Amino acid sequence: MDDVIRKEYEILYEESFPQEAFAAWFILENTPREQVSWKESLAREFAEYSTLIKDTINELDKAPPWRQEISLRPDAKYFLLLNLVQMVAVPLRFTDRVEREVLRSMLREDVKTLVLMSRQTTTNRGKNEITAHAVIDAIAHSWRQLNLARFKLWED
Repeated sequence: MDDVIRKEYEILYEESFPQEAFAAWFILENTPREQVSWKESLAREFAEYSTLIKDTINELDKAPPWRQEISLRPDAKYFLLLNLVQMVAVPLRFTDRVEREVLRSMLREDVKTLVLMSRQTTTNRGKNEITAHAVIDAIAHSWRQLNLARFKLWED
């Protein structure tokens, strides 16, 4: 990955999903007044999931002893964040398929599983950075082990 693209992914990861962005996304001009507070509540909740996922990723990236050996590249961090928020947390909460605290726990555990599986893939390849590609491979190889798989979001 070249330095320009690396920097772009770093910016995308660091600046993604602030509460204000979710609020703007949910609160549209045509929203009936009685639904605004509900949408604001969801915006705060999704910003909370984003923070939870980022905090988990950052903790794992800094966690000894493997931090010195293998780090998470910015594209891997952003891939995890974007997909877990937009393709897992948002649809599950919009449809009330899972309680808030249960989802928080599941997201945190699945981030750990995916990062650890990605680490193994990266180690096996003789590399020192976990890439988005390694995360995709980890998802494919560990899908049935993930807590979130039970909701059959992406099944055939």
